[in-house]
Amino acid sequence: MHMKKLWGTAFLLLFTFLATGQKLRPALNLTKGNTYTLILKQTTTTNQTIRERPLETRLILSAKMSFTVTDVQDTLYTVKAKYDSVSLQMDMPNGNLQFSSEHADTANLYSKVLAKLKALPFRLILTRTGKVAAANEAEKNLTEITNTLQVSAAQREQAFKQLQSSLGGNAIVDLLGKLIYIFPPSTINKTDKWVLTNNVDSEIPLMVHNFYFVKNTTLTDITIRGNGTAQTNLTNDTVQLNGMPVKRNLAGNTTSTITINKRNGWPKTAEVTQNLKGNIIVTDNPKLPGGLAIPVAISTTLTVITP
Repeated sequence: MHMKKLWGTAFLLLFTFLATGQKLRPALNLTKGNTYTLILKQTTTTNQTIRERPLETRLILSAKMSFTVTDVQDTLYTVKAKYDSVSLQMDMPNGNLQFSSEHADTANLYSKVLAKLKALPFRLILTRTGKVAAANEAEKNLTEITNTLQVSAAQREQAFKQLQSSLGGNAIVDLLGKLIYIFPPSTINKTDKWVLTNNVDSEIPLMVHNFYFVKNTTLTDITIRGNGTAQTNLTNDTVQLNGMPVKRNLAGNTTSTITINKRNGWPKTAEVTQNLKGNIIVTDNPKLPGGLAIPVAISTTLTVITP
């Protein structure tokens, strides 16, 4: 009887060791010919104080996207991405605007552009760790569609710029990067942490450092938690905004909880937040002699539910 207890204790210790020492390799394991989907919503709230006057705006992007794997080579996936539906909502102090790909029959200029985007897929290159290559074709599609609009050149330019910040190539890379550029470069233990650094070349260029770890695993899913920092690069060149030279000095934090399919690594649910605070600095120029520092806070929340 005593020997049986010893064997039972030894077996329990071995089982515990195997369970705690189990190795994981979360990564994208996509299959050629398969289509993966994302249903996402991104809300960006911007609060500015201009000459002691508070100003809040909100931009909401909602989309259903499909990603079909057309080629697999070594650690790279070639993917044909497209919008199944896409809408934008802009809440501003002087009113709200809504555009949707499902309302192309209206006179709304932006809705017509969004509807045409549905018919134009664009190519992406993804790595097993989720790194997203530049989505140049997304930018090209947006350019081609806005160039065909039967409006003035100024209106076409305005439509392109307005939509580029949410649907242009850099915006798509940033959006997908928040969801799938989360994987460790090699096999890990369940208790390991890993760090990923990303240069985000979106409307506001950022350097993002994220620390990730596995929060939970089941037979079918892995939940990955992340937290980190984000900061603008002060060496970036001054950009033009409303015809005036502008620099951005912003910093903040990021948090994420992403549950992925254990087999293929594709996101099932996600919530990613980013909070930035700082100043938009309008440098000295003829339109605004002496310049102006505008306090700003930008909060972005990205949620995903994949069917």
